Amino acid sequence: IADAETMLRDRWQSIELRHDLVELQPFFAQQLNLSIPSKDPLPTDWEARVDMLWERVRDGETLTGQQLQTVLEKEFGMIYHGSEELEDLILREAGEHPAGRAGFQQLCKEIVC
Repeated sequence: IADAETMLRDRWQSIELRHDLVELQPFFAQQLNLSIPSKDPLPTDWEARVDMLWERVRDGETLTGQQLQTVLEKEFGMIYHGSEELEDLILREAGEHPAGRAGFQQLCKEIVC
């Protein structure tokens, strides 16, 4: 029973984590000009698309949860009460917070794939 509870708890956590990404998919898909869902691999100009979005969302050399929150509110009407959730998401998916350019690309890939 303990093993089953552990597996269920892990699965529930992964579903919750995936929900965070799915919630952001429409914004990132629109900004990166991608069709979601798509079985196609990332487009050949993927890095150029990420670069264009990176220039719009970053402030300085990194991206923080607060910066992403501001962009989501202004451009997509998504309201987050506090940037902590986005900071956790960036750290989890990009591997760093604040995220640099490489981390941002990883974040984009995790969200749209």
